[in-house]
Amino acid sequence: RIGIPFPSVCSGQSYCGECKLKVMHGEMTPLTQDEVEFLSNEERRMGMRLACCARVLSYARIRV
Repeated sequence: RIGIPFPSVCSGQSYCGECKLKVMHGEMTPLTQDEVEFLSNEERRMGMRLACCARVLSYARIRV
């Protein structure tokens, strides 16, 4: 946890979908139902996640 702030309307409550990031490398928690609702199939295939939902399980590299 390095505390990178993400601007979002919902303050991390996972109802706006504005905190998208791309996982370049690393293991993350499984997609949440909120992520399935906010991310398109294409975004999920590209490794996009919501910062307010995804948790890092190993060393990870992300693009904000």
